[in-house]
Amino acid sequence: MIPHRLTAVLLLSLLGPGPLTAGEAETPAPRAPALLSRVAVVGASVSRGFRHRTSLASVFELAISAPHEKVLSLPTYGVFMDPIRMCDDQVERCIDHEASLVVGIDFLFWYAYGTLRGETELERRSERVTTALKALERLECHVVLGDIPDMRDADPKFLSPNILPTTEVLDALNEQVQAWAKERKNVTLVPIASWVEDLKAGRWKLPPASKDGEATPLPPESVMQGDRLHPNVLGTLVMGDQLMRTLRDRLGAAVSGLGFELHREIERRELEVPKTKSSE
Repeated sequence: MIPHRLTAVLLLSLLGPGPLTAGEAETPAPRAPALLSRVAVVGASVSRGFRHRTSLASVFELAISAPHEKVLSLPTYGVFMDPIRMCDDQVERCIDHEASLVVGIDFLFWYAYGTLRGETELERRSERVTTALKALERLECHVVLGDIPDMRDADPKFLSPNILPTTEVLDALNEQVQAWAKERKNVTLVPIASWVEDLKAGRWKLPPASKDGEATPLPPESVMQGDRLHPNVLGTLVMGDQLMRTLRDRLGAAVSGLGFELHREIERRELEVPKTKSSE
């Protein structure tokens, strides 16, 4: 005779599991890696934090509250010497890292700028931008990409006139980038060009520290270095804050673990901020 307990076990194995009882939880299905779990930053000197140690990767590190690996920082100062090779290497390292999100707000800059003037300027610069975009197409993760700003009023010691694209060429290149991004669901295009235009026009503002506070106007010299090309520490933090706000607006719940306490960071670093008329 089969013992009653063994009989019960055999019946359960034949019938399969019954409905969940109160207090039991169904095992969740495996989920894809969170968007912020393995962030990598690519690009050039602005993202690197030229002449200061506040890189864009360090801003992301401060902003990500969700569990994540340390943000991978790949931008280099020397990208202008060989952008095709160096940026392609950055993309390769993102692939090896199995990045969940790649951020390149100045990734395209040195593909658009360079000694390529003449009758075939647009064609040659466009070919270089195409090369950059094809490199980014190798990434299966989400990509945050900046368009190309007009930096023609930068110090000539940093950007000599012979490497600057004309206004018409720059507009055409940005149209090329916008068309490429529009066709790809895994790409978020950030309007760096319009941000820079607002900066140079004195339209940047420091968001209020409280709900009943007021925004503080930020003159260009308060957020830019003397070369008129790179943001200073305050400019990097304000730009990072704007980037985080943009990503939350565009990507929603996917970046719910992204929040940057701008005023706390300004206070911690004891940065000088322009005073409003009411505070003078």
